[in-house]
Amino acid sequence: YTTNLPGGGSDGLFVIDIRINTVLGSADTPYAVPHNLVVTQNNKLFVTHSGGTSDKVTIYRVTTHDPIPAFLGEVTVGFNPFGLAYVP
Repeated sequence: YTTNLPGGGSDGLFVIDIRINTVLGSADTPYAVPHNLVVTQNNKLFVTHSGGTSDKVTIYRVTTHDPIPAFLGEVTVGFNPFGLAYVP
């Protein structure tokens, strides 16, 4: 996965198959400036949305059978969230 940082949320997330170096698809994000990503063992993708007044982290479902992110929800955090860590 990678983000389309300047895209304003349109095609904000791209799915890349690293075995064949190909973009498999994309998904919009409800907020602009998708930035940092982390994928958990239970098939959730967390995305920060950066910027001076941004305060959102969005959550998506991803699986090997359907790798295109499906929006699940969001979390309101402090301003300009930057960085994510996942500890299983």
